Amino acid sequence: MTNVDKQSGIDRLLSILKTLRSPLGCPWDKKQTPESLKTTILEETYELLEAIDSKSSTDICDEAGDLLLQIVFLGQIFSERDNFSFNDIANTIADKMVRRHPHVFGQESSNGHIERWEEIKQEEKNGQGKSNTLKQAIPNHLPALKACSKIAKKEKIQESLNCYSELIRITKNLDKDAQEKELSDQLSQTLPYAIYLLVNIAIENNLDIEDLLRQFNNDKIAAIDNQNR
Repeated sequence: MTNVDKQSGIDRLLSILKTLRSPLGCPWDKKQTPESLKTTILEETYELLEAIDSKSSTDICDEAGDLLLQIVFLGQIFSERDNFSFNDIANTIADKMVRRHPHVFGQESSNGHIERWEEIKQEEKNGQGKSNTLKQAIPNHLPALKACSKIAKKEKIQESLNCYSELIRITKNLDKDAQEKELSDQLSQTLPYAIYLLVNIAIENNLDIEDLLRQFNNDKIAAIDNQNR
C-alpha cells in the first residue's frame, strides 16, 4: 500500500490540488484565480441543490465533492499567497460553530438558542468592525427574488399588506403541507401573470428585469438602513 492509499480523503484531495497547481501541474488549474472560480462555485452550488432534490445519494455525494473541490481550490490558491490554508478555513468554521453553540459546548441553557445565535453573530460583526446593515447582510450576487425575501423578512413587509392579512391568519393555523398547498395555489393564480407581464414590458423596452429588481432591492436596502441610523 502506497502513502497515497493511506491518506484520508481530504488529505489526498489537498495533495492532488497542490500537484495540479505546481510548476509541473495542469496549465488550466495553474492559471485559476478566486475571481475565475466564481462562476464555477455558483454552478456547482446549484447542481448540488438539484442533486438534493433528486434524493439520489450517489448524485448528492458526487456534487458535494464538486463543491468541496472549489473550497479546497481556494484554500490552495490563498496558501500559495501566504494568506490562509484549507486548514485555516476548517478551523475558522469549527471555532465559529463552537462559539455559536454555547448551549452545547458551554454552560448556557438551550432556551432561546436561536435568538442567542443571532446575538453572537452580531457580536462577531461588531468585533470585526462591521455594521448591522442590510447591505452587508445580503450578498450582491444573491438572486434578486431571494434578496426580496430577505428584505421582506427584515422589514416585515408581509405584516403591512392588509389585503393578505386574512390569508396570513388562515395559513398560520395550517400544518406545513396545507400551508405549502395554499401558498402554491396563490402563486399559481397571481405570480406567473404578474411576472410575465413585467418581463414582457421590460423586453419591449430593452430592459433586464433581473437588473431592475436588483436595483429595487438595493434602493430598498439603502432606505431601510437610513431609517435605522
